[in-house]
Amino acid sequence: DVVEVATLEDGFPVYCDKNAYEADGIILFNKIKPHTHFKYKHESGLLKMICIGCGKHKGASTFHGRGYDSFGPNLERVSKAFLQHVNVVFSVGMVQSPSDDIAALEVIPTDKFFERDAALQTMAKAEMPRLKLPHIDVLIVDTAAGISDMVLSFARAAQDVIVVVCNEPTSLSDAYALMKILSKQYGVYRFKVVANMVRTLKEGQDLFNQLWKVTDRFLDISMELVSCIPFDPNIRQSIRRQQVVVDAFPKAPSSIAIRALANRALSWPVPYLPGGHMQFFIENFLNGVKKD
Repeated sequence: DVVEVATLEDGFPVYCDKNAYEADGIILFNKIKPHTHFKYKHESGLLKMICIGCGKHKGASTFHGRGYDSFGPNLERVSKAFLQHVNVVFSVGMVQSPSDDIAALEVIPTDKFFERDAALQTMAKAEMPRLKLPHIDVLIVDTAAGISDMVLSFARAAQDVIVVVCNEPTSLSDAYALMKILSKQYGVYRFKVVANMVRTLKEGQDLFNQLWKVTDRFLDISMELVSCIPFDPNIRQSIRRQQVVVDAFPKAPSSIAIRALANRALSWPVPYLPGGHMQFFIENFLNGVKKD
């Protein structure tokens, strides 16, 4: 059960767990960290513990029903009203380091509640790892075949999942298994497909159609064929030279196809916000890198 302890001027209700409200006092505790869906001086932390934690399901439903555009300011104004009507004795804020150690643990008096939550949020963002590159257009992560934890983690973090297949049964079965797990367990439903080492464009289209017939029958996903990379002996030669094929043999058929795919990828839409915890981690990992 919850108690409506206050109502804001625009009708926004402020809730508190009934048992906590009837207690002599409350001690708030939460890990302070960046949120995955909005940016503000207060994100996941002590304010969220008031609005979502103490408000329980009713408070959470009220907040999420209003969307993320005003989530940060709503956390602040609801928390201010809460503190005026509920006895919070003190709070404890914790910041976690990238190695899962405690980077900061602070007892916060209520009169310093907002100031210290914001300061610890700044510290939490600074603790996140960064990839120190001066310039980047697109980051491509090439994973192994299969469905290992590493493959699944990077696929979940990617803004676009590109599945590379060739005309071999094991390649098709690996591609199907990956898309099945990502769609059924992790909510990834959109996939781009590259047909690799094909002799003709028709072979690439036939290969895609073969995969599509199986996924269309058993999986609720969408697939798009984005490129057909031709079989090209120059690739083997470039490997021996320890060069990428587009540099070693810029006029080779495979180089032309890869450059066309790269140009096409630059026009793919980029989400306004990261879509989940791993995407959020990768975005922050790249924070500070210049992007075009």
